[in-house]
Amino acid sequence: MDDAPKLLAPAPALAPPRLLVAALVGCVLLQRVTLLRQAPPASQPASAPAEEFSAERAAAQLARVLGDEAPHPVGTPANAAVRERLLAELRALGCEPEVQTAWAWAGGRARGAFVRNVIGVLPGQGTKGQALVLLCHYDSVPAGPGASDDGMGVAAVLEAARALKAGPPLARPVLLVFTDGEEAGLLGARAFVRDRTLSGGVGAVVNVEARGTSGPSYMFQTSAGNAWMVPLLARLPRPACSSLFPAIYEVLPNDTDLTVFLEEDPDRPPALNFACIGDVDRYHTPLDDLAHLSHETLQHHGDNLLHLARGLAGVPLETLRSSTDRLVYFDLFGWTIVRWPEPWSAPLAGLAIVVLLACAARLGAARGAGALKTALGVGAWGAALALSLGLALGLSALLVKVVGSPSPWAASPLAGHLLFWGVAAIGSGAVLGPAARRLGGWALWLGAWLGWSALGLLLAIALPGACFTLLAPALVAAGLGALAVARPESARLRHLAWVAPALAAATLWLPLARGFEAALGVQLKAPVTFAVALLLGVLAPLLPASRRGRWGGLFAGAALTLASLVIVLATGPHSPERPQRVNVLHEEELSDDGSLRAARWVVDARGGAAPPRAMIEAGRLIETAGRWTAPVAALELPAPELVVLSREGDRVRLRLRSERGGWALSLQLDRPVVKATIAGMTVTPASPQLPLELLALPPEGVELELEVPAGPVRWTLRDAAFGLPPSAAPLVQARPEWAVRSQQGDGTIVIRTGTF
Repeated sequence: MDDAPKLLAPAPALAPPRLLVAALVGCVLLQRVTLLRQAPPASQPASAPAEEFSAERAAAQLARVLGDEAPHPVGTPANAAVRERLLAELRALGCEPEVQTAWAWAGGRARGAFVRNVIGVLPGQGTKGQALVLLCHYDSVPAGPGASDDGMGVAAVLEAARALKAGPPLARPVLLVFTDGEEAGLLGARAFVRDRTLSGGVGAVVNVEARGTSGPSYMFQTSAGNAWMVPLLARLPRPACSSLFPAIYEVLPNDTDLTVFLEEDPDRPPALNFACIGDVDRYHTPLDDLAHLSHETLQHHGDNLLHLARGLAGVPLETLRSSTDRLVYFDLFGWTIVRWPEPWSAPLAGLAIVVLLACAARLGAARGAGALKTALGVGAWGAALALSLGLALGLSALLVKVVGSPSPWAASPLAGHLLFWGVAAIGSGAVLGPAARRLGGWALWLGAWLGWSALGLLLAIALPGACFTLLAPALVAAGLGALAVARPESARLRHLAWVAPALAAATLWLPLARGFEAALGVQLKAPVTFAVALLLGVLAPLLPASRRGRWGGLFAGAALTLASLVIVLATGPHSPERPQRVNVLHEEELSDDGSLRAARWVVDARGGAAPPRAMIEAGRLIETAGRWTAPVAALELPAPELVVLSREGDRVRLRLRSERGGWALSLQLDRPVVKATIAGMTVTPASPQLPLELLALPPEGVELELEVPAGPVRWTLRDAAFGLPPSAAPLVQARPEWAVRSQQGDGTIVIRTGTF
């Protein structure tokens, strides 16, 4: 039989208009429920019962620990002051803390420092070999006070310890570990794990971190086997977790202290990691202060920490350590956790595909042209996704070029999201509208869900933890579709099959469309468009069949895009709450004989953007090779010192010293460093070309033994210190209120070269 005439003939009406309205209203309501349930719980007052966690009490402890809120990176006087105040808080709790002092290397980054970890103990009724570690770090980056990263963790551990002491003793001891030097390369955690007198007694670890200042306390990283922890998470008051978070985190170049326990601790203790990611624009800037600390997020961290401490107290940790079973899981509105064994994922995806193909065959036998129309439905679904993504990438590139910022929508995030929601509507409507009229509802429905199932199968194989995002809605679609096809006379079943799986998809994908960028740490709008286009693809059977209806949908998408674009362009790329990151450096470069070669301003705008125009004009900056610089009068800063103490073959012993007390002294050689030893510790850099960076050296400096190939070696010392001279005042004052320093912050740098 020739299918072409039937294929080209207009399909009957797809669905009543009210069904599309109901589906869209349902998506909006689900989004609202998701927002409410994913929000952290209300902060509990200081009058809360003693055995409960109170964010108000915790925030008061944190305010005492941070004091004047000065940045306190490892090895600085401010770091020592914070440590003393932290020790005082622990003594007030009756924990009798101790300080572990050690030199620590971060081998992959070839960075080292003397760290001072603070350790408290809550005695338990069990053996020390089964201790639970509540982990956080108390140092900050040089640019900010670290009230959330990781002051929030410090406060959560302190208040959780107080609440635990107010109740009956746990079955096992609890170690309160506040590490130093996390921001410098997880140095404190490395020192703790390598000291087996301390870490040999660890039975499990719960870490609290932050990559923002607000939002839910997400469980985003776990040890190799995760089946043991899902029942524990399910008993939390408001779990915020899914196997997607660890799956993505594992492929990102990010680490926390917990990474050290998972990779370097020979006992491989079962472990959980929690963090917030809201308002990521404040992360590692001066805006990470007490004024921007979310007490609700702190409450969520504390509730999680306290419940897990009590839950793990009654679990045989030795059995957890040997568990390798893995689950795919996700929380459903924070009420419960849906889960299944990871090995089931690929068969479940295959089952969904088989059921959907059987539906297509049944529909084809009953109505003709089923296979061909279904194949075209899959093609239309894929074409809609491709067009939406292409439009998003093109618009992103155009906006970046026109505005001159890598994130032109940063100051208006809602408008930025709606802009690319509109793009998804345009791309999807342009393809799916005409396809809906020609192919009919079932062909589009089958095409979309077969596409979801196929992508789910690929994820089940390549990234199993993420497959539920596609697989769970596809399974709902396959089940309801089979019922509807079995009873083709029932319009209600058909409408249920078309709407319910779309709502299931919206439940999972609307939060992802909102949170992609914060989770990934990049301003990318293509993932937002992809998420929305996926949802629109499964709503395609509900599109109006009339040409007026299709054009109305495209007009709505274009209007949303245009309105959002106007807001983005009118707002500008930055604001005081979502600032541009700009550091000012005074850099002096010396010749081999110590004479001045050059002195310059260097203004570093993160992300490859140009500095604010006011700063360019104030400093008369010129862009050269991607750096914005300008000559400046020299300060004649003291040069860093390198003294060769001995050299035998490929081994050379050096003394390095920063005469001016710089915080970071890095040594770069023109020959590969095979091995470096300091304070009895040896490190092999991940790359021989990496500079060796030593932080917060003592006034007398340190001795360093290197293994390098024999022959003349050209060296470069880079000595960095915090703060700027008075001559920088015009440039600093020109930095607008919507620009802030970040990470290492402002400073002075002296570069010296030589040969040994």
